[in-house]
Amino acid sequence: MRKAQLIAGLAAVLATSFTLAACGGQSSSDDSGSTGSSSSGASTGASTSGATEAKETGPIKMGVTIEKTGPVPVLGTAAIGMQKAADYINANGGVDGRQIELDIQDNAGDPSKAVSQLRQFIDNGYDVVLGGAFGINCAAESAIAAKADVIVFCISTDNLPEDDSHMFGIGTGYDVTIDHYAEVLSQQAKKVAVFADKVKSGDDSARQAPADLEKRGVEVLLERTDPNASTYKPGIQKAIADGAEAIWFTQCTPTVISAVGDAQALGFKGKIMLENCLASLDVAKAVKGFAAKDPEQIEILAPSMFVPDESANPEQKAANELFLQEMGQPDTVKGAGWDGVFLAKKAIEDNGGTDPASLLETLEDNFQFEGVWQGGTYTAEDHRGNDGSGYLVPVYFTPDGDFTPQK
Repeated sequence: MRKAQLIAGLAAVLATSFTLAACGGQSSSDDSGSTGSSSSGASTGASTSGATEAKETGPIKMGVTIEKTGPVPVLGTAAIGMQKAADYINANGGVDGRQIELDIQDNAGDPSKAVSQLRQFIDNGYDVVLGGAFGINCAAESAIAAKADVIVFCISTDNLPEDDSHMFGIGTGYDVTIDHYAEVLSQQAKKVAVFADKVKSGDDSARQAPADLEKRGVEVLLERTDPNASTYKPGIQKAIADGAEAIWFTQCTPTVISAVGDAQALGFKGKIMLENCLASLDVAKAVKGFAAKDPEQIEILAPSMFVPDESANPEQKAANELFLQEMGQPDTVKGAGWDGVFLAKKAIEDNGGTDPASLLETLEDNFQFEGVWQGGTYTAEDHRGNDGSGYLVPVYFTPDGDFTPQK
């Protein structure tokens, strides 16, 4: 999910996910009218106005700006997890008895649209917003959220924007993720080819991934790729010729799937590492033929819901079981959306309402949450609160189209 640059061709590989995305991205609320001022005093008894009363006792409306179309449509599947979570919560007592209504809007991977949608949510009186799932969209939203005093849960695992006073991250952050990847690869190879697209997110990968590998004594071969490329074959040939013992694809494009096959066809025998944005059974099914050639070659870091562990954190284990019960199969992106809604539910219940000022205090006061993709403790200094434990588990893709933990 991290720094994804999805192009439309992924639909051919992940047709199931995108069919679900089209179904799951329906708004469960209308766009008319306001739910009241975000500075409501009902929770303190300071106001008994009709608007305030409706807001504190009626449905909790949350805005969702998500990348259902555009360059990163796989991230839009987070909306499926959000809607499933809201449906489950509503059927099981709601949030302190109140129903959740999601106003889901497609930002098409465009920061200007994400900002426009955020402004509309603010105008409608929403106190909580989920999304985007694309780092540049979260960056564009952050200052507006702070100025308007609205809480935003960023689904992207890019590092949070510098101005994150009202924004909280869901999932492992970029620095943590890259460090975990580098640690695993450093134990498997002494020369690693890092593939990174020639875009902003690729620039970050091209800077941080080599640095984290090199500090562990690994020699790095850096390959910068065209984000619209249909093949990485020239770069793979060069990496093989230069003696790479492992290849790390930091992209989340459909080209990565074919690149795995290209690497094998060119005779590459080392490890092939994929990004956690591709941690789904749909991708596992797409690469199972390649995994059949070597069941311990194609790897990824995935949350523990893919490889249940009896020794896992009990709260995370319970969250995994509920997610799998309701969703049917593990998926990192959908899990991020699911966690966003459950996290908001817990914060609102702990706070006693949706008032943004007090909700912010609640979230920053050592707020703990364990889900399928987000786990840890939020503080005023750390608005992500996730060190990757239980969420960045090294696994292999299997010939059966699923995952198995590394030994």
